[in-house]
Amino acid sequence: GDWIRDGQVEVFIDQKKYEEFQDFHMKRISYIIIPIMLVELISGVIVLILNSSLNMLFGASLMLLIFIWILTALLFSKVHSHLLKGYDEGSINKLIGLNWIRTIFWTIRLIILMKLF
Repeated sequence: GDWIRDGQVEVFIDQKKYEEFQDFHMKRISYIIIPIMLVELISGVIVLILNSSLNMLFGASLMLLIFIWILTALLFSKVHSHLLKGYDEGSINKLIGLNWIRTIFWTIRLIILMKLF
């Protein structure tokens, strides 16, 4: 993977094999991420159905989840597809920034859920 140290990206993947790595990563990560995302959504809907008295905070947490999914579908997939064409430090830095946005939203969602349960 790539790591940032003192504002610079250190590359641990051979540049000649980068496209192969990116293709492998995109195909394999789906086997991990998609089931987790589905469990997250299905469990939220089940909780909502079983306890319809939950306040708007729970609805807000589900809206955050949907926003995270939209962000992932629209922006992450585009940047990852661009990286299939080759290593691009700007795109990698963009992914890092976008990941911070998702991390913040997941953290807010966690705080909301911890407050409710």
